[in-house]
Amino acid sequence: MHLLVETEVAVVPKVINVSIDYLRPCRAEDTFARGTVIRQGRTVANVRVTAWQSDPGRLVAAAHAHFLLT
Repeated sequence: MHLLVETEVAVVPKVINVSIDYLRPCRAEDTFARGTVIRQGRTVANVRVTAWQSDPGRLVAAAHAHFLLT
């Protein structure tokens, strides 16, 4: 979703690859996430996503994703 909002992509990008790192256990509370477009070329975009619960400095998960933009 972050890729659609931050870029001028007209169609929903296709997922090429997703890698998730689970860093620590989650508790039964709200979980927040932030996406960042690391690099966007003409055909491929790289996105980094981080997730946390009560403290943004203590990540519970991180992901790297590659999307096909054509």
